[in-house]
Amino acid sequence: MMLDLLLNPSFSDISIWKGKEVRFDIFELTDFSNIQNINQVYGFIFNTNNEILLVSHKDLIWSIPGGHTEMNETPIETLIRECYEETGAIVDPKDCIPFFLQKAYKKIDGVWKFDEVQVRYIVKTAKFEKFISDPDLENPILYQKFFSIPSLKEFLKWGTTTDFVINKLQNY
Repeated sequence: MMLDLLLNPSFSDISIWKGKEVRFDIFELTDFSNIQNINQVYGFIFNTNNEILLVSHKDLIWSIPGGHTEMNETPIETLIRECYEETGAIVDPKDCIPFFLQKAYKKIDGVWKFDEVQVRYIVKTAKFEKFISDPDLENPILYQKFFSIPSLKEFLKWGTTTDFVINKLQNY
C-alpha cells in the first residue's frame, strides 16, 4: 500500500530553486516508518505564538531547519540533530508529527530525473538553548526568526507547495 501512495502524489509542483528548475511530487503522509532511502529531513517548528521558525544562510533564502541524513540515522534522529545544529532547538521525538514527503526531481537535458526523497515534520514545541554556530562551515545558517503562518508566503519561495503548507499549518 505504501508503494501505491508513492506512485500517486497529492500534487506536483515545478519551481525555480537557486536558479534551477526543480519538480517536487508531494505526498501527504501521516507515517514515514515504511519509507526507505530518505535523503533530507526538515521540520516546521512552532513557538507558543503559533509562529514557524525559519532559517537562512548568507544568501537570505529562507527555509525551515533540516538537512541531509547521516550514515545510519533515522529521519527523527536527523531532524533532532539538524534542528539543534541550525537553531539550538531541542526537539523531543514525541512532538514530531509526519507532515509530508516529497520526491525531488531535477531537469537534465529537458528530462526530469529523480534526485532524492525528502520528508517534512511538524514540531509542535521545542526548547531552545543559545545558538552558537552551525557546524556547516561552507554554508552555515546565520539567521533564525519566527514568522506568522500567513507571512510564510512572502518568505518560502516554494510555489504552490507554500500555499499547501500555509493551508495545512493553519489547522494545527
